[in-house]
Amino acid sequence: GCRANYRTHQSLLIEMNNIKHLFESWTDVESLIREKYIMLFLDYDGTLTPIVELPESARLSNSMRKLLNELTGIESLSIAIVSGRSLEQLKIFVGISGLLYVGNHGFEIEGPDLRHTHPGAVEAGGIITAVAEMLENSFRFIQGVFVENKVFTLSVHYRQVSEDKVDRVRMIFLKVIDPFLDQAQIVFTEGKKVLEVRPALGWNKGTAVAWLYGRNLASNPSRSILPIYIGDDRTDEAALKAMKDCGVGVKVAEDASESHADYYLRNANELYDFLKRLKSLKDVKKSQ
Repeated sequence: GCRANYRTHQSLLIEMNNIKHLFESWTDVESLIREKYIMLFLDYDGTLTPIVELPESARLSNSMRKLLNELTGIESLSIAIVSGRSLEQLKIFVGISGLLYVGNHGFEIEGPDLRHTHPGAVEAGGIITAVAEMLENSFRFIQGVFVENKVFTLSVHYRQVSEDKVDRVRMIFLKVIDPFLDQAQIVFTEGKKVLEVRPALGWNKGTAVAWLYGRNLASNPSRSILPIYIGDDRTDEAALKAMKDCGVGVKVAEDASESHADYYLRNANELYDFLKRLKSLKDVKKSQ
């Protein structure tokens, strides 16, 4: 199955610096895609859409939405959108039926025949709310900080904070969450101008993706499945690492040297090209 691989740190570092551009290694990837059922996991912000100033303006381009729509009609392929955003918001932003939506870093999952909320996350909701209220209170006097309470997780966005206040934002953040960290009630990660807080439940994008992959395998034992995870941020690293054993991890970044990914794509435009290639490979198969 898909388990995080614990190779020696040294060999991992050597590997991490050897990431090839996906299109340079296309022949290897192409034959795998052609032969197998593809479970495609796509991060949203920074992957399907470019990173923007305001989280609410990260909208899918019409061409990307159209292509995703066409891909959902292919039988030898399934698509999941994996995001730190809440499930509700993710569904509104993407708005394509037939997709699997994985919101709140995997705590909420909904698809054509699946609705799953991590049981521990429901119980932990009270803690997240308490942290959110304390943070909102502490950030009252700093302009440009936005605390987003997503019930099961929360995000502190500081993209609009002036550069000289950024260190202060982080200090306040750490001071507020410190007692909760001490009690091992929460974990936090950092992304691009965002600080994320989640319940300490050993559950993240990586475990969620591995769970979905295992579930698909269990219900289709004769199916040869290749999971492909594509993401751009630190919270995607757990999922990219989970791909080491059983799938392909692709980082969306100009420089992907510090990643667990197998390959990289530079930006959303290259991702679009990859999805076009995927479509032509899989469409051919159907019409034969």
